Amino acid sequence: MRKTATSVILGTVLLTGCAATPDYQPREDANERYLDSLEFGVQTADSTAVEWWRSYQDDQLNRLVEVAQKANLDVLATRQRVRQALADLGADENRLLPQGGVTGEYEAIDRNGVQESSSVGLAASWEVDLFGRLKALVDAGEANLEVALNNQRAVLKEVTVGVVRAYLEWEAARQRVQLIKADIRALEDTREVMALRVQEGISPNLDLARADTLLEQQRAKLPDARAQLYRAKAVLSVLVNEDPEALVLNPASSVLTASIGVPEAERANEAMQLRADIGGALAALARDVAVGNALRAELYPQFSVEGFLGLTNVAELSDGFEGTGTIAPRISWSLLSYPVILQRVESQNAVSEESYIRYRQTIIEAVASARVAVFAYGRAFEADRATGRAFEAANESFTIATTMHREGAIGYLDLLDANRTFISAQQDRLSARLSYAAAQLGVIEEFSGVWSAEAHRRMLQDTIGES
Repeated sequence: MRKTATSVILGTVLLTGCAATPDYQPREDANERYLDSLEFGVQTADSTAVEWWRSYQDDQLNRLVEVAQKANLDVLATRQRVRQALADLGADENRLLPQGGVTGEYEAIDRNGVQESSSVGLAASWEVDLFGRLKALVDAGEANLEVALNNQRAVLKEVTVGVVRAYLEWEAARQRVQLIKADIRALEDTREVMALRVQEGISPNLDLARADTLLEQQRAKLPDARAQLYRAKAVLSVLVNEDPEALVLNPASSVLTASIGVPEAERANEAMQLRADIGGALAALARDVAVGNALRAELYPQFSVEGFLGLTNVAELSDGFEGTGTIAPRISWSLLSYPVILQRVESQNAVSEESYIRYRQTIIEAVASARVAVFAYGRAFEADRATGRAFEAANESFTIATTMHREGAIGYLDLLDANRTFISAQQDRLSARLSYAAAQLGVIEEFSGVWSAEAHRRMLQDTIGES
C-alpha cells in the first residue's frame, strides 16, 4: 500500500513538471534589447511634449482635440472596458478573503416519526492559497486591466492624431476649392476678353476654343474638390462626436505650413518601447501566462477552512435554539481529473505561445511602420522643397508670359500654356504641403509612446477627479 501511494505521488510530481508554464522573461528581455538598439535617423526638433498639436498655433484645432479626447465615442467606450477590467480585478482580489454569508436551514426527516432540525447563522469558507492559484488569477486580472488601459491609450492616440489629420485634410481641401474658384474666375475674365477679340477678328476661333477647354477643365474639378472638403469635415465631426452640419470651421491657412517637431534620435527608442500596441501585446502575454499558472495550480491539493457560527434547534434533543460554532479544515485533490487539467494547461500554454507570437509580431510591425514613416518624412520633405521651387518658377513664367502677351510678343496659346502650367504647379504645391504635413504627423503617430503615455495619465487623472 505504501509503495502504491509513493508511486502516485511520484507520478503526480512528474505530471506537474510536464505541465509547467513556459518562462517568457528571457525572450521579453531580448525584445527590449532589440528595441533599445534600433536607430531610426530621426534628428529634428523634439516633439515629445504632451500637447504637441499646439505647435500648429491654431486655437480652433486645440479646441477640437480637447473635445475629441473627452467626447469621442471610441474613447468613452474604452472607459467602460477599463471599468469592467477594474471590477473583474476586484472580484479576483476578493477571492483571497473568506467567502460566505448568512444561511438558514430547515430539515424534516420521517423515520417512524418526524424529526425536525433547523439552523440559522453565518457560514464561511476560506481557501488557503498555498500553491498560488488565487494569486495567479489576481495577476491575470492585473494584466487584463493593463491590456484595457493600453487599448484605451491606443484609441486616445488614434483619436488625437485623427483629429489633426482630418483637420489638415479639411484645410487642404478648402484651399484646393479656393484655388479652383480663383482659377475659374481668372479664366472667365480671360475668356470674355478673348470672345471680344474673336468677334473683332483680332484673334482666331482656335484661341477661344482653347480658352473654353481650360475653363471647363477647371470647372469639372470643382465638384470633386467640394466633395473632398465635405468628407474631411465629416471625418472630423465623427471624431468630435458632432453632426457635420452643426460643425462650423473657420479657415486655417497656416496649419499646412507649420513646422512641428518629430522625436529626437535619443528619444525615439524610448518612444517605441512605450508604444501602446507593444505594451498591450505584452500585457496580453502576461495575462495568458497567469491564467496558465492558475490552471497549473489546480494540479496541487486545495486547502480550505470552513466554519459556521449561529443557532441550531434539533427536535427531541433540545427545547429551543442553542448557540453553536464549528470550524473544519478541508483538503481536496483532483487526482482523477488530472488528464482533463493537464489538457487544459497544455491548451493554455498554446494560447500563451500564440500571445508571444502576437507580441513579437507587434514589435516587428511597429518597427517597420516607424521606418516607413521616417522614410516617407524624408521624401515628403524633398518633394515639398521641389514643388516649392517649381511653383516659384511657374509663377514667374506665367507673369512673364502675361507681360509678353500684353505687348504682343507671344500668342494667346503660349499664354494659356503658361497659365495651365501655373495652375498645375499650384495644385502640386498644395498636395506636397499636405503630404509633408501628413508625413510629420505620421512620424509623431509612430513614435507616440512618450506623449501618449503622459496624455493618457492626465486623462485618467481628470476622469478620477470628475468621479
